[in-house]
Parts: sequence; C-alpha cells; structure tokens
Amino acid sequence: MVSFGVKTDVLSHLELKGVSFENFRPVDGLSLRRLTSLSLAEVVATLPSTQFITLLKEAPELEQLSLLGDVVQMGGNAPCRIHIPSLKSLTLLPGSLFNFKHLCNALTTPAVEELSLHHLLTESMEAFVESLHFSDPKYPVLRSLELRDPIAFPDATKSFLTEFPSIRQLTLVAYRNDAHLPVLDALAAVSDAPEESPDASTCTCEELASMAARGDFDQLDFDRAVHFCPPPKNKLSILLLRDLETLGVTPLGEAVFKSLKKVIGDRMEAGSPIKTLRSSTYDGLPSGAGSWLRERVSLGSI
Repeated sequence: MVSFGVKTDVLSHLELKGVSFENFRPVDGLSLRRLTSLSLAEVVATLPSTQFITLLKEAPELEQLSLLGDVVQMGGNAPCRIHIPSLKSLTLLPGSLFNFKHLCNALTTPAVEELSLHHLLTESMEAFVESLHFSDPKYPVLRSLELRDPIAFPDATKSFLTEFPSIRQLTLVAYRNDAHLPVLDALAAVSDAPEESPDASTCTCEELASMAARGDFDQLDFDRAVHFCPPPKNKLSILLLRDLETLGVTPLGEAVFKSLKKVIGDRMEAGSPIKTLRSSTYDGLPSGAGSWLRERVSLGSI
C-alpha cells in the first residue's frame, strides 16, 4: 500500500522508487492539486493505467513526469488515452517492450517541450518512432531532446533524429565517448547547393556584372566574357536538425573534439551555427581545444 503519512495541500514534488502499487489507494488528506513534478521508478507492482489516469486527474498542474521502467501496466490492444495537457517535460525509460509501446501510444502531451529518453534498445526506439505517427503531430512544441545511454547507438540514432526536425537543443549522454561519433558526423553532414551557370545576377566579378547591369554590352558579349568570371561559391545546406542551437555531449575526448570541430565549423559556414556547447566536464579535451571552442561557442554544463 502506498502511504505518505502526511496531510498537505501544498505538495509540489513527489518521487517514488521501489514501491508496490498492488494495493494502491488515495490517501485521505493528501491533495495533489499543486503537484508539478512526479517521478515513479523501479516499482515492485505496476500501477494499472486506469488508476494512473485517476492519479493524474488529481494533479492538474503537473509539468514534469518521469516514468522509469515498468511503472504503468498497459493492458489491451487499444488502451485509453492518457491526457496530460499541462505537461512540459517528459522522461521515459523503457521496461517491457509491450508496456513501453502502448504507453507511448497512449500518452497525449501536446505541451511537452523537453523529452528525455533513457536506455533505448533498437526495438524500443522503433516503438517510440511508431508512436510519433499514432497522432500527428505527437509533440508539436518539442524543443529539447536528450538521449541518455541509448543502447541503439550509433546506427539507429541518426535516422531516429530525423523525426525531430525542429528541436533546438540536443543532449547526448553515453558511457563511452566514441559512441557519439556517428551522430556527430551526421550533425556535420552538409550538401552543396546545385551549381548555376553565371549570369548578370550571379556573376562574382563586380566590374563585369556592373557593366552588364548598365547595358554597356549586349547579352551575347556578356555570354562570351562571363567565363572569365569566377564561379559562385556553392552554398552549404545542413542535412540534419537545421534549427539546432545547443548541443550537449558527454563524455568528451580527443576523437569527439575532432568531430565537434567539424560540426561547429560546417554548421557555422552553412548559416546554422551551434551557439552553445554543454558537457559534464571538459577535462578530457586535448590541449588548446578549450580556447578553440570558446572562440566559437558558449560553454555550459549538463
């Protein structure tokens, strides 16, 4: 039985770990109407989805929710929707694939701005992607995504990120720094804009273009002379997460810094610069790396 032994109507944060919901019932005198943060982890007996929905109805101001493991028991092929309209931050760690899949499908959280996913296997990553297409759009105002210790690194993660084209902040946390490299390479990937034949509007030779604009010679003369004009420089275009401004990476190391240099340099040249780099520590960077980074981005902590 879950019992808090308190009577209060100002409870704002609640974290439960290792409890059993087998005999769950509301506690007399405990109001959740001011609850803004709820974390449930490593429960002994899961909470039926119907009771979970009842619990959420008692917390109309809930803004942060963490469900770590098999917390909610999702039964049936078409579980009821779990509406949390006030929720702004959601953290999920998969338990069984069945529960995780149906939980992702059932959650309706249109105001979520921050999403954190922990320990995703390839199967759970695929289940989450499927849930994104269960309702469209699933997370219309999502701006921040954290992938913490994703076991699906590296191959599945790159395609996974294409599902979140509008995010402005991405945080990558892993046990090994080399796990980040394929994703960082994808963030640096750019494409060249197709080359165009130079004309009076694209010619980079200012004098020649000015003469053509004034009509000092006809188009035939211009076409003959324009081959002396240097070709226009191709414009670079970012292939993944064009709106990304803040990148969090931990741990850092020499190989990661080499990839980060390319990410920061390429995206700056393409007009989609990384403005802030965040990490838990910068001690693993090679000599001179800190100075190079500070000249180009703001440094923050995770």
